[in-house]
Amino acid sequence: MPWVDARKCNGCGACVDVCPAGAISIFNSRAFINMAECLFCLDCMQACTLDAVRRDGEKIAAAVAENLERAGEVIGACAAKFEEVSKRGCCSAALKEYFRMQETVAARTLAKIEEMEKSLL
Repeated sequence: MPWVDARKCNGCGACVDVCPAGAISIFNSRAFINMAECLFCLDCMQACTLDAVRRDGEKIAAAVAENLERAGEVIGACAAKFEEVSKRGCCSAALKEYFRMQETVAARTLAKIEEMEKSLL
């Protein structure tokens, strides 16, 4: 999904002009993408000469670091609260289960999107 790096955006409106869904507006001299309306065509990214419109894939490392920070907090708190090793293991097991569920949701969603694409061809 596209997003706007506010540090680079100057509010010129080039992305607004090319958006086929009308999902981009200028707010406080910066582009804002309404993700509920976005078609994910990335025309905005191509139109931006300042490289301010970016892709979500660039946020993966930061998202992983955030997840690991939270996991460390949970596991540390669990270790401090529970003396039983088996109880401590429940905390990390629950975290892993949560992320596996997210992985399953993503995989199934991607499979359904591919089915939808095939039906359009």
